[in-house]
Amino acid sequence: MNHLEAVSCNLVNDSAEKAVLGILIRFPETLSRADELREADFCLENARFVLRAVQELRAENAAIDFITVSERAGVYGPAAADFAIECMQGTPCGANVDEYVNIVRELGRRRELVDLANRLRAQACDRAKNVAGVADGTRESLDGLEKDAHAAMPIDAALSNTFVFLSRLHDGLEKPVMTGVAELDALTGGMFPGEMTVIGARPGVGKSAFGMHIALHAARAGASVCVCSREMTDVQYGQRLLARISGLDGMALRTGRLSDGDWPRLDDAMTELGALPLKFLFGVSAVEDLRAQARRLKAAGALDVLVVDYLQLLQTAQRFQEEYLRVGHVSKALKAIALDLHIVVIALAQVGRSAQGKMPTMAELRSSGEIEQDADSILFLHRPEEAGDASVHPSDRPFFADYAQKGLQYTAVSVAKQRQGHTGLTRLLFDPAHMSYSAVERERR
Repeated sequence: MNHLEAVSCNLVNDSAEKAVLGILIRFPETLSRADELREADFCLENARFVLRAVQELRAENAAIDFITVSERAGVYGPAAADFAIECMQGTPCGANVDEYVNIVRELGRRRELVDLANRLRAQACDRAKNVAGVADGTRESLDGLEKDAHAAMPIDAALSNTFVFLSRLHDGLEKPVMTGVAELDALTGGMFPGEMTVIGARPGVGKSAFGMHIALHAARAGASVCVCSREMTDVQYGQRLLARISGLDGMALRTGRLSDGDWPRLDDAMTELGALPLKFLFGVSAVEDLRAQARRLKAAGALDVLVVDYLQLLQTAQRFQEEYLRVGHVSKALKAIALDLHIVVIALAQVGRSAQGKMPTMAELRSSGEIEQDADSILFLHRPEEAGDASVHPSDRPFFADYAQKGLQYTAVSVAKQRQGHTGLTRLLFDPAHMSYSAVERERR
């Protein structure tokens, strides 16, 4: 519901919204109330931006006053910065903050009820919609309005949710996102909504190809996947996908040196890829924009997995004096996307040059902010240069040179962290000509 509609229905109180924000900025002892508020509680767009600024500064333990809030709100536009200052003018007594907060929250929920009623009417009039499905969806939305997202959850509720999840998992109704590599999936158990998995590697080791491999496998399994790439253009990514599916050499696709017999294979590959629930974001540069796009896709029921290539390339609307603080902010924002949207986030990451020639460790990630703390799982890719490398499986060493002669690159994958499971080491073969990963099949040698 926009502001004009809210005014016509008498479901907005501009003065109360300004009063709440002005009190939060002026009286530090009231700041705890900011944690109870949602942007949806405010009808004025600039009020939402100011609340976001207050909550962000509070999360960073930064100073909160009209200068810092207006500066942070200005990230979302000059009007938001001016609105923050306007909220400070004529701020009422902080003792009444509870009353003002209740007014804002109640009106916000009433607007949400009107929006829900309008959606219900539209769906009920659409005879293509299943009646039971419309009713169930409405009940779920109503339940969400009745619940307080910030309320403490008793242990019996947490255990009940866990039992339901385990039952669905046991019955195959809840399925994790798999990498498509059996040995690795057996080690990790897959990736679940709300989790962020970080895949780190040095430049040129194949992390983008591995991210594409997982995205493709997930989409083939029916998951709605979105890939945000800051490394490649749409054509470059398309060439990789076509090489992977068609079996044509990637260099042939890059140079356009295709025979008459190659075109039907390309056509078949394009048909197969075109049917997959796979989307791309090539123009997104800031994590705030990525979050907005992800929210839109999730609201449309078109997002289960988000692949980011790669984490350190994402910018932010906020300013940081140190690079590690910027990267840490991006990392936390990606984890928040996973939690808030209940999706799987796979973030590719560059590791430090100190990892050259050896398996990377979390020490290389640690220098890039708080990635290690935010990630639920961390995988590292390493490409050994010789058979004697410690990461090469003993039974693979006699065949190491053979792999190279066949154009295959031996790749070790370390599960260095897994919040809900085991760590360990597995090995893969990477075919750079076709951008594909496969397991090392020792039993067939």
